[in-house]
Amino acid sequence: MEKRSFKRIPIHIYIRFFCGDSCHNGLVTNISENGMHFISGADLSSGLNIDISMPLKEESLKIPVRIIRTEKTGNLYDGFSAEISSPLPDYIGFIESLQASL
Repeated sequence: MEKRSFKRIPIHIYIRFFCGDSCHNGLVTNISENGMHFISGADLSSGLNIDISMPLKEESLKIPVRIIRTEKTGNLYDGFSAEISSPLPDYIGFIESLQASL
């Protein structure tokens, strides 16, 4: 039985986000209406709130997320699951367009 509220869509989208004073890059590997999984070399911990910037057409979409799980590869935490508590209409429209293309 699926635990998730919304089906994850496999995708590869490059993102940027700030953690403290540093700007980091990452790659979203799957996405849904209320969450996403991404990989990055940034040092993030569970419970951390960050704003992710994702390209959308000619603009960037700012997505506030909370890190809910970290994944370790070797000695490096490099996989992150993030929850989107209040998705914006532009974000929901983007997800709906992805679902329609499947």
